[in-house]
Amino acid sequence: MKVKDVFSWNAMVTGYSQVGRFEKALGLFEKMKENIELGVVTWSSVIASYAQQDRGYEALSVFRQMQGKEIHGYVIKSVLNYDWNDPGDDLMVINGLIDMYDKCESTNIARFMFDSVVPSNRNVVTWTFMIGGFAQHGEANDALKLFSEMFQDDMYSKSGNIHAARVVFDNMQHKNSVSWTSLLTSYGMQGYGDEAIEVLDDMRAAGFVPDGITFLVLLYVCCHSGMIDQGIKFFESMHTEYDVIPGLEHYACMIDLLGRASKFDQALKLIRNMPMEPTAIVWTALLSGCRIHGHVEIGKKAAAKLR
Repeated sequence: MKVKDVFSWNAMVTGYSQVGRFEKALGLFEKMKENIELGVVTWSSVIASYAQQDRGYEALSVFRQMQGKEIHGYVIKSVLNYDWNDPGDDLMVINGLIDMYDKCESTNIARFMFDSVVPSNRNVVTWTFMIGGFAQHGEANDALKLFSEMFQDDMYSKSGNIHAARVVFDNMQHKNSVSWTSLLTSYGMQGYGDEAIEVLDDMRAAGFVPDGITFLVLLYVCCHSGMIDQGIKFFESMHTEYDVIPGLEHYACMIDLLGRASKFDQALKLIRNMPMEPTAIVWTALLSGCRIHGHVEIGKKAAAKLR
């Protein structure tokens, strides 16, 4: 290309960032700064590149440079007003900011950014960055709660092409437990249960240990892929093999799994043995199984608990 304008430069920087070739993206960014007027797409791509390499403070430094150029005002306007001329670019900006604030331990601001995105506009990256931010800073309850919300909203079913997600993952230079869990989730939510289990095996082979969020994903995958025995095995191994204590969301997912498989005796036994008081999410999961299999008596008991 003889004449390179800002659009062609942006396309290159964004392309390198999206496939995980962050050093290339950052190198082009430095060249652009010399003689090209940088736009919000360029800045956000570079912020995302630093953040995805766990270089949060470098991302913050670039962000401050962007503030100095008064571009940050455009970002905030987009977030608050949803006046999105290009939803893809604007979401990429916000995703980059969520990741950056998470890396800089500002999860409250990251959550504000996340909540400001209309749920139907969130994609797999938006959810993963926010959940991962909570998990990385020891806020496991918030992470699990958000994961449960994600499943209930079924946003991941809209998360895009699984093959594209795999390409992005394979080209990431710095993989962490969040990126592995994100890939596992993408396969599972698209109905590729066996492939999701293979991702788990690869994750463990790479030295990453499954945590509470990983197990929640696995139980959900097994539940919606008909992998009943595998799901039971995962649930039992959480505490015995990985020292992960099941939370309310894990129990609810197991009740859902057993109910879908018409194993109501096991489901009721599990509810009786729960170390915490069963809440509406548990009784709703049981009621759902009763509706599938026409189990009226247990269904009445579950419904009564929801009144």
